[in-house]
Amino acid sequence: MARTVLLDARPPQGGGGGGGDLPADLIFTSSFTNGQGNGDAYALDGGRWQAGYGSDTYADVIASTGLDFPSPNCLRWGAANVGGAQNQTHVDWAFPVPAIGESVSLRRYWRIFDRQYLGTGGEHPSYFGTHSPPFTYPSVWTIDIQHGGGSTFTLFLASTGNHNGGGGTTDRTSTVSLNLDQTYRFEMRITRTGTLTFTALARIYDTAGNLVYDETDFVCGSLTLATAEWTVPSSGEFNDLVSWINGWEGVEGRSGPFEPYSYESCYAVCAGVDATFPIGPFNEAEADWTP
Repeated sequence: MARTVLLDARPPQGGGGGGGDLPADLIFTSSFTNGQGNGDAYALDGGRWQAGYGSDTYADVIASTGLDFPSPNCLRWGAANVGGAQNQTHVDWAFPVPAIGESVSLRRYWRIFDRQYLGTGGEHPSYFGTHSPPFTYPSVWTIDIQHGGGSTFTLFLASTGNHNGGGGTTDRTSTVSLNLDQTYRFEMRITRTGTLTFTALARIYDTAGNLVYDETDFVCGSLTLATAEWTVPSSGEFNDLVSWINGWEGVEGRSGPFEPYSYESCYAVCAGVDATFPIGPFNEAEADWTP
């Protein structure tokens, strides 16, 4: 049985709490500060998330010691010993649908571990989608990964939009190669430029703050993310931006013993006109920030 976790994230009132130099347009953070262990008390980050459906948690909050996260704790996703099981968290119906000229930015720290069952057909463990269940895929932008051979995996972005302006056709960027069992900071911003059009930026950093890839490295035909504009089939596609889905999708299935799939923490979302991008490294003040 699949298990989903839903998040109730509300825009900050009066700038939120916690102090520090936090972006004024910050609308969500999560760094798992409610202790360590298995179960909703921990995986839901002290009430920042809502419980979903199903019974297979396969999610533990553990100390991030030795995993190169800037937060004391992180969420460990396990690849379930059940073929096809999904274990995901949802930021569900939590964010505003962007008006023309508005954007949404996201940040996550992510360490992919699973070497044996990552799959070669492409999994999408992080994507914008609509209310669950069922999920929509692909959405305006989806982060897809697949095994790259040896100790690497590849990452690309997919969309219901079409960068040639045709719309209605699933589009994707070229892949970039990343190391398994290494923590990265992934940042992305989607800007709605018209009724049916949007642009996107994406950057990947190591935890020392070095830029590994940016929007010029994601190639789309003769263009890159830095220069391309996408056209979607209908304005309803932008409704996907209200929900952000993360976790182990499980589409490849597995039959072997339990092992960690990924480690994640330090989620953040900003929204509005010219939303903050990149959001930047994790700030300890985020742990105390409240809507």
